[in-house]
Amino acid sequence: MKYRMLIGFPLLLSGAFLVVDILLFGDQTNIVYRRFQIEIVKLFWVVGAFLAAGKYQKGDYLRRAWGYLFVFMMMLILRDMLYVLGQVGMPIFEDAEMNIVSGIMVVSANFLGVMGMFMLARTWKVADLNIPVSKKAQILTTVCATALALAIVGPAIVKGMQGLLQGNLNTLVGLASSLGDIAILILIAPLLLTALALRGGFLFWPWVFMTISTFGWLFYDATNFIFSSYYTSQLTRSGVLITEFFRATACLYGFSAAISQCIIVDTIREKLT
Repeated sequence: MKYRMLIGFPLLLSGAFLVVDILLFGDQTNIVYRRFQIEIVKLFWVVGAFLAAGKYQKGDYLRRAWGYLFVFMMMLILRDMLYVLGQVGMPIFEDAEMNIVSGIMVVSANFLGVMGMFMLARTWKVADLNIPVSKKAQILTTVCATALALAIVGPAIVKGMQGLLQGNLNTLVGLASSLGDIAILILIAPLLLTALALRGGFLFWPWVFMTISTFGWLFYDATNFIFSSYYTSQLTRSGVLITEFFRATACLYGFSAAISQCIIVDTIREKLT
């Protein structure tokens, strides 16, 4: 029952955010609402990762993995807050300085996010579990995930590199974000394989939810690229609504992954006492 709630909760809340976004679209308050929505779903990820990390002892493998994911999203929230302060007339940095600071924060955050996801993705190896898939199928899955990630995020990376080579530091944040995205998207394959290795019991739920979360980021990047590249230089109304829906589901399924991890740890401890 608990896991069913964690399946439905992200979709219900993302859907509710989408309905409100549609109703407010074009209104002056919509800008404030969307920023609120973005930070709320990110905060769900932060809270979930913090709780999951807290279920393990210092030095435990999964404590470090969830700890990295906690700091990853926390840094992105702090970066967002710096931008908000600038927009309301209370800037901490000048524009040029803000671009550099933001770039450093995004690079650092994405590095930690990739580390956390990588550690979760290789849990089956650390635990010496057998994957119910042939070696050839494992390689094919990884190749397909890599090709898909490159197809979706690759153009944004090329564009960012071109801007950076031309001396445009404004492209640094987008480039760093794209590089982090492509690394995380490639991890879809090992996350899925870990879920398969743990299937048949309640232990596999965190990896199922994190795989869904990663697909959410995949669709977020895909829709963002499609609408911004083929329709207008700015996202259309439909593009904004769709991309924000996928961002919300990605963050909220990350929360579900973390909470399911907490439930598993508590269940195991109850059985051992």
